[in-house]
Amino acid sequence: MSHDHASMTCREMVEHLSEYLDGELDAALRAMIDAHEGECPPCRAFVRTLAATVAAVRALPREPLPP
Repeated sequence: MSHDHASMTCREMVEHLSEYLDGELDAALRAMIDAHEGECPPCRAFVRTLAATVAAVRALPREPLPP
């Protein structure tokens, strides 16, 4: 993914958070998100909350689905 602007909006950051948390972004886009998160306290809180939620869900035991 290439982006021609040096910064991103909160909305743009949120659109890429799943890939960000899964480590699926290229280095340039990841750096843009890191920079935005460093300058935007509400987004920083949102990323931390979402990351904690993802970690909690991943830690749940996997139950087989009923037939």
